[in-house]
Amino acid sequence: MPAAVPSSSLKDLTSEQIMKLDLDPIWLRDTCSCKHCVDSSSGQKNFWTVDIPNDIKIKSRNIAGDGALEFTWENDLPGMPADHVTRQHPSELQEALLGPESMLSMQRKTWTASSLSLFAVDHNDYMNDPAAFREGLMALHQYGLIFVRGVPESKQAVVDVAERIGPLKSTFYGMTWDVKSVPKAKNVAYTSGHLGFHQDLLYMYDPPRLQLLHCLRSSAQGGASLFSDGFQACRDIYESDQSTFRDLCEVKTNFHYNKDGKHYLQSRPLIECKPGSGPSSNIEEAIDSIRAVNWSPPFQGPFTKHQIESTHDIKRWYKAARKFRDQSESDKNVFERMMKPGDCVIFDNQRVLHARTAFAAGDAGKERWLNGCYVDADPYWSALRKQY
Repeated sequence: MPAAVPSSSLKDLTSEQIMKLDLDPIWLRDTCSCKHCVDSSSGQKNFWTVDIPNDIKIKSRNIAGDGALEFTWENDLPGMPADHVTRQHPSELQEALLGPESMLSMQRKTWTASSLSLFAVDHNDYMNDPAAFREGLMALHQYGLIFVRGVPESKQAVVDVAERIGPLKSTFYGMTWDVKSVPKAKNVAYTSGHLGFHQDLLYMYDPPRLQLLHCLRSSAQGGASLFSDGFQACRDIYESDQSTFRDLCEVKTNFHYNKDGKHYLQSRPLIECKPGSGPSSNIEEAIDSIRAVNWSPPFQGPFTKHQIESTHDIKRWYKAARKFRDQSESDKNVFERMMKPGDCVIFDNQRVLHARTAFAAGDAGKERWLNGCYVDADPYWSALRKQY
């Protein structure tokens, strides 16, 4: 593998600098995507990684006129032509070295209410202009929050907006769902009362990555939508107390839904780090290591027997979680918007916390009404990668 180079520097390396890295021959050979190694029709590999000879060596290195890196091989895979060349552009090797998610995560920007560069795009441009859609998707990735304006007044509209990114996620709430005040509500969101900061469906194995809410009707009084960047709250905590940040990474809590014949249960740390990473002594690396935050007090389940016996862990969590709550709810971190009919918000459900102020329920046919849906992480990441 390459000599030690900071991940933040790999994406900026030139062809000449990549050529000087101590690249492992087996790893490098495995990246080849030429017509001999990858089927042009299916896109699948024509060889198995485990069949690459242990004694394979880089025979020659060359930088082509277009900046691509070219390698020939000694002791190549059996059956390969003698003139076989592995040809990679620097961006392709950078993606292979870092992984697509790592490359994207470097561009995330935490925000406060005053620093948020809110992106809003007209519905027609979002749906039909590739450049506008790309800009919106990049803003969604960077900040975790964008708005689409002028969305048609129909229940199909939120589906169309979501499917511009990828297929909808099906849950027991359905493919889409309405957020309005109803009698004997099964969820606090379906009342007219204040709804505190939270994230959706953390009791599921794969919570939705994106949530969309399309305003079909606004209330006469109240009902403002509130958003807070969970990653910014983590940054604030790290800057004031790194031990608290570590506690939130290490101590797991339980989220559950047990109602109407359905029982979901998952355990997650409040700060969930990417596999193979963890808290760092460098704040930017620490924030970059975060895969998700998990905060949903209405659906937090009791601690388990094992957790109760580890009293120290529970006390650590209580102290740390209170700090997270205070930071995420602080005035400087809360962005407020009164959504109007035709507004559709898209936000990263595993990063951005959302809430709602209480509102006047209104008469039948005049009540506040949002239509929502979810998109999973895989289609979202796929859409992002296609923009590079």
